[in-house]
Amino acid sequence: MTTKGLYHLRERLKEVIEGQAAVHRCKAYVHFKEEDFTPYPFVVNDNDLHLHVKRVGQHILDSDNGHEYLH
Repeated sequence: MTTKGLYHLRERLKEVIEGQAAVHRCKAYVHFKEEDFTPYPFVVNDNDLHLHVKRVGQHILDSDNGHEYLH
């Protein structure tokens, strides 16, 4: 996601949260603490790179010694 896309997502989240609060006659305040936490784009996993690293690890460790982490 680009910086522009990240900015749009933050603005849309703020609109939705504040809008839902208004529906219930409440007020919401959204603060992303950008001065404390630098906004970074989301991570995009690369399946080809994952398979390459997996193969290299299996080659180095021998396939019997390597264990795949499943989340």
